[in-house]
Amino acid sequence: MKTILFAAGAALCMLGMTGCNKNITEDIDVQAGQQVMMTMQVIGPQTRADYTDDGSRMYFSWRDGDAISVVVNSVAGNENCRLITSTAGKSAPFNAKVIGWTEGIKTVYAFYPYNSTSYTVTGGDTPTTATTLLTLPNPQTYTVGGAISNSFMVGVGTATAIGEAINASASMKQVMSVVNLNITKAPGKVKSVRLSCTEAVFPTTATVGLNTAEISTSGTLVNELSMSVTDNTTETTKVVSFAMFPADLSSKKIRAEVTFEGGKSKVIEKDGVNFARNMHYVMEFDGSPPYYTEINGLKVALGNLVADGDNGAKIGAPTDSGLFFQFGSLIGWSSTAPLSIVVKPANFNGSADWKDTKKIWQGTTGTVPFTATGSDNEKAGVGDPCRYYLKGSWRLPTEEEFTKLFKGSNYPDSGPWTWAGSFASHTSGAILQASGRRHYANGNLENVKAEGYYWSTSSLNHPVGYGVSLFFYNTYLALNSSRNRAYGFPVRCVQE
Repeated sequence: MKTILFAAGAALCMLGMTGCNKNITEDIDVQAGQQVMMTMQVIGPQTRADYTDDGSRMYFSWRDGDAISVVVNSVAGNENCRLITSTAGKSAPFNAKVIGWTEGIKTVYAFYPYNSTSYTVTGGDTPTTATTLLTLPNPQTYTVGGAISNSFMVGVGTATAIGEAINASASMKQVMSVVNLNITKAPGKVKSVRLSCTEAVFPTTATVGLNTAEISTSGTLVNELSMSVTDNTTETTKVVSFAMFPADLSSKKIRAEVTFEGGKSKVIEKDGVNFARNMHYVMEFDGSPPYYTEINGLKVALGNLVADGDNGAKIGAPTDSGLFFQFGSLIGWSSTAPLSIVVKPANFNGSADWKDTKKIWQGTTGTVPFTATGSDNEKAGVGDPCRYYLKGSWRLPTEEEFTKLFKGSNYPDSGPWTWAGSFASHTSGAILQASGRRHYANGNLENVKAEGYYWSTSSLNHPVGYGVSLFFYNTYLALNSSRNRAYGFPVRCVQE
């Protein structure tokens, strides 16, 4: 092995250039197979997931303490070298001891983040076509204000053994797409985030070209990517960043779900886009109500539907009695005397008489239908009030979901659901008010604070004119109670 006393001359000699002065080299002991210090300069703007941007494309910078995995091709013992930098910037030196080799140049492959399980390089003897299989952890982890976890970068470079040291360089490129959730009006610290679709569209494995960082083949597809979040901030505005493999989801609907401390969760739905490599995408996320809590896998609103103007409804506070609806009706009646219509569709042209059944859905199979704006059902006041007023993925629960809601409960004797004086209470903090009912014959209020009734979306063909409801009081629970559709009950919406 030769040690080079003058770096400029050394570079020319190694490249086989003529005119080199042989007197500036001398023989030293060969370091092959020994621990030798490697210094690698990692260059290029696409380096790390601590970035600034110009609106879409990402420009990365390294932080002090970052670590990368390096594979030195064809040198045993160098299948997963951990190199660390103590420098911040777009170009930074990484250092560590590796297994040395006889003087010469080797191909190196670099990966971020460092993984104690070595990355596998396929076709390493041909850097222009070498590939690796990357697996995206699901769930991921993220700390608000910190680096983006699992934002894979890959690169190809060379390492030259020179005496008792190895000098290397590599240009790294970003593999991933990054989604930024710009959360405003957060009710507390963020605990978790999920991206989901009704179809399996999110890749969790991908074959990536190490020279280009482009994906040649996407592997396993899933419906959902999730992430646990550490949030030490107190601000109501914050950014949560999420890495995903590039995918063309331009024809899909993507849901972003955020769960805050205290079990409050919210979902927004966005049109998908073509998520490209080395690009970031911003989703604005209004963290204000309505919220839901998840019980036995069912996403349940924290309150009943209440008025939001004359022609709108929203999810109220847990303590609100809520509007009263007849089965499959969009007409919201008052929760106190006197009986009156509080909320109705803007295009409603039906009767305001409680006894007029034309505003009650009469179907005997299936579930209460969705009502579109301008439709005959809207004019008649017929439909699912959750779907109509809240839009998105909110709807009335089915009778099966009432069973799911109370699964594992020995009501009212022991948890998780118990009677709490004028409402049913769950250990999660959710409550179902015993708001009473409005009688089918005259609309009079009955059993307020003593009994709870909630309409489902499920129909019955017998008895004729009946629907399925939840019914409970201090010592009794019925999950599929048959009730005359002309009764007025509150509704508790669920989210798909």
